[in-house]
Amino acid sequence: MIDGTFTLVARDPAVGEIGLATSTSFPAVGKRVPHFQMGVGLVATQGKTNVFYGTMGLKLMEIGFSPQESLKILLQQDENREYRQVLMSDLSGQWAVHTGELTEKIHGHLIIPNCVAMGNTLPGKQVLEAMANGFESASGELVWRLMGGLQKGQEAGGDREGKRSAALLVLSPRQFPAWGPLIDLRVDFDPDPVLKLKELLELYLAWEKEKISNIDKRPYKFKADQK
Repeated sequence: MIDGTFTLVARDPAVGEIGLATSTSFPAVGKRVPHFQMGVGLVATQGKTNVFYGTMGLKLMEIGFSPQESLKILLQQDENREYRQVLMSDLSGQWAVHTGELTEKIHGHLIIPNCVAMGNTLPGKQVLEAMANGFESASGELVWRLMGGLQKGQEAGGDREGKRSAALLVLSPRQFPAWGPLIDLRVDFDPDPVLKLKELLELYLAWEKEKISNIDKRPYKFKADQK
């Protein structure tokens, strides 16, 4: 079974946000590829996906290891590291990326300022270039630039095995930590998941804006528990 995926990870240094957009020919890409911890960072693990890169990578970064150190530690312990494709990032924008030589070809990653495009089972490296160029040419908040990059990657060929699922994640210091990510959306079992993800994002942001507006208009009093 081939695990083909194309992913964009990017950061907005002006506001401190970091996010990820990903799509694949398999279902539930949002469950397997992205891993995050508020206040720590995020990890993307794909290829022959091993979710321990997500769980253990975040634990290592939480206790003080850099993304580079964390990835090196985990790769050294993994006999199948050449089948893995992994990216680790902390909130300061430090990247660590590994594309194993045995990851399904065409594979690779492309690093530009504030953005990393990575993928495997691609029709060509043009998918990586399209994602990076799409991110750089898009305007607006980070979430829309991620979405723009993912769309361009799909237009350039995406996963050559087909289209089935997509996911979008943004961590923001503006968000109250207990509420989790600013954006956490997924599409599964859809014939055009990237397009559906964009539609879902538009609907979600409109709903979120209305909800916040209604809350602001509603009087609210906090009452402590009575004993």
